[in-house]
Amino acid sequence: MYSILIEAAMPDIVEQDQPQAVDPKLCSAFPESGEVWMELGKLAEGREALLAFNHALSLKPDLEEAWYRRGQMLHRQDAFQEALVSLRHAMHDRLQSGAWEEYGAVLREMGRTEEAFAHARQ
Repeated sequence: MYSILIEAAMPDIVEQDQPQAVDPKLCSAFPESGEVWMELGKLAEGREALLAFNHALSLKPDLEEAWYRRGQMLHRQDAFQEALVSLRHAMHDRLQSGAWEEYGAVLREMGRTEEAFAHARQ
């Protein structure tokens, strides 16, 4: 539902099909919607994406997809400990199977292979 609103508000970014910086003014129509901020984070990269996911989670702390996306972003930035914390939050939702895979990948990159294998067997 919110993806359509974002596409309408930001057609040039969506048409480019590449991550862009998020301008918080674009959220003025739905400033208190965690879902909108999460969608904006998905369109951004790096610091801007992290800020959008953080804001989404400050508005709606149980938004598992935002925790998952935040964990992915932190993993890409080699912030492994923070990534694990975010991914643990996302793993409360069994439907976020990507979070389980990402968690194992972070553990492997940290050299914690035994723990990664144990995690995979769960």
